[in-house]
Amino acid sequence: MAGFFKKFASAFVEFDKSAAANASAEAGETSSALEAELAALEGQPTALAEAGLAPVQLAPPPSAALPAETQALLAQTPEQLFVEAGFVETPASAPRVVKMLAGLGQFPHSQQLAMLRALDAADDTWSEAEVTEDAQRRQATLEAHLTRIDQTRQGRLLALDQQAATTQETRVATLAEIDKQIAEMMKLREDAITECANTVAGIDREKRELEMAAMDARNRTLAAAQQLGQLVAFFTAGGPPPR
Repeated sequence: MAGFFKKFASAFVEFDKSAAANASAEAGETSSALEAELAALEGQPTALAEAGLAPVQLAPPPSAALPAETQALLAQTPEQLFVEAGFVETPASAPRVVKMLAGLGQFPHSQQLAMLRALDAADDTWSEAEVTEDAQRRQATLEAHLTRIDQTRQGRLLALDQQAATTQETRVATLAEIDKQIAEMMKLREDAITECANTVAGIDREKRELEMAAMDARNRTLAAAQQLGQLVAFFTAGGPPPR
């Protein structure tokens, strides 16, 4: 490919107005060969990239978080946009000439322009004006898509900001409710501790009262029993009573 373009471009190294006619004739003889090599160039993205004219075909990163509609819009490639816009590939299509320029990328701009104009003069299936018009229409399509991208981005960011604000408000309200419930539970806890302490204190008091009452009852009972025992001893100490 590079060898063909070098041979073709050699006719334009000393290009001037007097050589234009000769260049057009030579371009007519070589245009068919150029077309054949242009077809081969489509399989050489490296050559296009080195010339700074490679079509943009960046695969968008997968994102399951984005809505399907937003993801579909952001995933569209320029080629898909051109198809949707109704562009038809013809000899005057701008991408075709972009590929031609990729093959001539090693030459200065003036020589590239001279060679393409020579090809234009030798081939009536396309013209510089048609290519320029096609490129401008494609530019308008891409600019409209850029506008949609910005609008979609801004709209989605606004929605996400609103969602984040709503989430924060929900968090604050939820935590406030939880704190309120915690305070109520802490009060119930303190009440339970107090009630339990009071109950235990009552039990201890009852136990002390029980011990004291039991001791008094025991003492009274022992005193009465002792008195009765003494009475029995009193009578039995003098022997049996007389008959």
